[in-house]
Amino acid sequence: LGVIFLVLSPDRKLTFMLNHKKAQTWLPPGGHVDERLSFHDAVRLEMQEELHRDAIFITPDPFFLTNTLTRGLNAGHTDTTAWFLVEGNPNEQYHFMEYEASEAKWMEIAELQHMPDFTHLPRAFNKLLNYLDK
Repeated sequence: LGVIFLVLSPDRKLTFMLNHKKAQTWLPPGGHVDERLSFHDAVRLEMQEELHRDAIFITPDPFFLTNTLTRGLNAGHTDTTAWFLVEGNPNEQYHFMEYEASEAKWMEIAELQHMPDFTHLPRAFNKLLNYLDK
């Protein structure tokens, strides 16, 4: 059981992504839900651990739920994940855990659907774009 949080810019055009070492691809930040933690507490904990930021939820509920077969160095199991939207600011410095990710950067959401590395995430980004159009 896991959480992913899309850190969105105030204009909702950018999201913060990590080049994940085990998955060997770009992914939004997130992590596993420890026993006895709620989804919200897991997002808060992971955001503090990974980005050194407080989680400010855009919506209280997950906007997306997935079951994904893992790939890369950690391939072979299914992750069930709740996706949340949190506030971010590309004008501020964001920390990332170098043992988990080789790099991190803000990316344009609209472009993520068309990049070859993102073929495993198109439903999430399409759902996000539909959500943001409302």
